[in-house]
Amino acid sequence: MITAIRNKLERRRFLKILDETKGAWTDKNHPDLETEKDVDQQVRGKRESYRNRLRSFLRGNNGCSR
Repeated sequence: MITAIRNKLERRRFLKILDETKGAWTDKNHPDLETEKDVDQQVRGKRESYRNRLRSFLRGNNGCSR
């Protein structure tokens, strides 16, 4: 029962956020993501960037002083 109530509240919050932010993303503001190919390139670039950061972190090059 508690889980069902929690899920219902989370859904309501999610729908409220969707409603409040509708129109925040427009094609006019993101002409670089006009086609499926553009989106694919953007996603691939982001993934590669994250992989590079992870590799660097795992090698101990995370910029943190020890």
